Amino acid sequence: MSSASLKKQDKLRRCAEFQSVYSKGLKTQGPHLILWALANKSHNCPRLGLSIAKRSFKLSTQRHALQRSLREAFRLNKPRFLPGYDVVVAARRFDQKKVGFQTLQKELLGLAQKAGVLKK
Repeated sequence: MSSASLKKQDKLRRCAEFQSVYSKGLKTQGPHLILWALANKSHNCPRLGLSIAKRSFKLSTQRHALQRSLREAFRLNKPRFLPGYDVVVAARRFDQKKVGFQTLQKELLGLAQKAGVLKK
C-alpha cells in the first residue's frame, strides 16, 4: 500500500456510521453527486464514505472506477477539508464517458463548500 493512499482511519466503514451521517447530516446535491456531512468529535481527521448503487451503475467495473476517482479527488484535497467531519458521497446515474475526473473533483469540492466542510 502506497503512502499516498487513504488509510483505514480516513474511511467510513460500518453501516451504523453511514446511517448516522444519512439521518443527522446535512445533505447537498449536485448534478452528478449527493453529499452528506456530519461533525464527528471522536475523530480528528475528515473521513470519507462512498455509496455507488448497482442500480445506477450496472457493471462493477463502472462502480469501481467511479469509487477510485472519488477517493482520489478526496485524497488530493483532504487538507482543504475541516478535521472532524464525516462525509458520505453518493453518485447519481450519469454517463461516465462524458464526465471526467476534473468535473467530479470540482463538483465534490463545490458540494463540500456548500455543506461548510471546507476550510476558508
